[in-house]
Amino acid sequence: MKFTIRGGLDLRIKGNPKQSIEDGAEISSVALSGGDLRGIRPKLLVQPEQRVAIGQPLFCDRNDPEVMFTSPVAGVVSHIDRSRRSRFEKIEIQCDGKKTVTFDTSGDVREVLLKSGLWTTLTTRPFGNVPNSSAAAEAILVTAIDTNPLAADPTVIVQSAQAEFALGLEKLASLVDEPVIICQAAGSPIIETERKNIRIAEFRGKHPAGLPGVHLERLRLGGQRVWQIGYQDVIAIGHLFQNGQLSPDQIVALAGPMARNPRLLRTRRCANLQDMLVGEALDGELIVFSGSVLSGRPATFLGHRHVQVCLMPANSRDQQSPYSQHGNRNMPMPVLPNETFEGTLPRSILPVPLMRALSVGDWETAHRLGVKDLLEEDVALLSTLCTSGADYGALLRRALVDLEGLPQ
Repeated sequence: MKFTIRGGLDLRIKGNPKQSIEDGAEISSVALSGGDLRGIRPKLLVQPEQRVAIGQPLFCDRNDPEVMFTSPVAGVVSHIDRSRRSRFEKIEIQCDGKKTVTFDTSGDVREVLLKSGLWTTLTTRPFGNVPNSSAAAEAILVTAIDTNPLAADPTVIVQSAQAEFALGLEKLASLVDEPVIICQAAGSPIIETERKNIRIAEFRGKHPAGLPGVHLERLRLGGQRVWQIGYQDVIAIGHLFQNGQLSPDQIVALAGPMARNPRLLRTRRCANLQDMLVGEALDGELIVFSGSVLSGRPATFLGHRHVQVCLMPANSRDQQSPYSQHGNRNMPMPVLPNETFEGTLPRSILPVPLMRALSVGDWETAHRLGVKDLLEEDVALLSTLCTSGADYGALLRRALVDLEGLPQ
């Protein structure tokens, strides 16, 4: 299956990463943020000052206790932050030692993924949550293409762990009756030959050609129960079943105009970005983004699913940075139609009517336009290009939260 995506946009930002992997600086701490946990009500399983091992459960979903979030490092729980309403905000762990939980990987794949915490690398479409522990999917999409600005080339990373990637695919395929679909760039050598349980979908075009929302629409999977997962998470699953232990590593693209030496770094999952960036930034005020400059966020720790760290100048408006729209969007201005909006969403969704519906809270119209087939990353280009100042990702999430509560 081959698809060419018309329209879209290639944002030219200085600081593209060199596509070679190097070891990053030593990381002193990691943290899991409550903001990364869509649809999860955390129930803590550890206390401050408690020592934990790699793979040890830190918390589970109060509504589905088999869904575990496990520690990416060995060390000591240093902080558990809660909001004024006792809502979980962040759990921070000081790295200390190499003690690791060993998992029995000879049993049921679903059970192993749940106990190890790697079940949480799966994302549901629609709504973008972690799947329920007993849920079934009609299809699994592996995203092995990245058209975000300043992104890593997935081919480089997969080729560094081919055996783990292949094993991870095999284990994922056991979760569904239909073949797993690998979404990759046209001509990519990641997977060159289809197998009984593996299908290939190639995409060519500008951003958002690499987003699962586009892939779902072109593969005509919209409205079905679909799970998506990133290529690095597939490698992590393969590593688990190959070694019986979790890999704490994450490869990120360190890039952007303020990066001294843009390249791919091997670091820790949920790493402290201050540690990672020692000696890595040019002089001057900057903003550190975890994730893409389009859909990421200013942060001090690497996000749970993020594979980019972007160093952007603080005076971004003067630098014409695409994230210059990120700011106070609590009072959006009227949406003015612009031809550049075309091609920024899956082709069946009309951008301007959707933007207007989201801006005024008209969820019924948004639903009719296809909002349930989108996640925040799918509307990030709209936030960048629109002069209204609206954060369509935040507006979209409000719509999805409300729609998820309606009878299906």
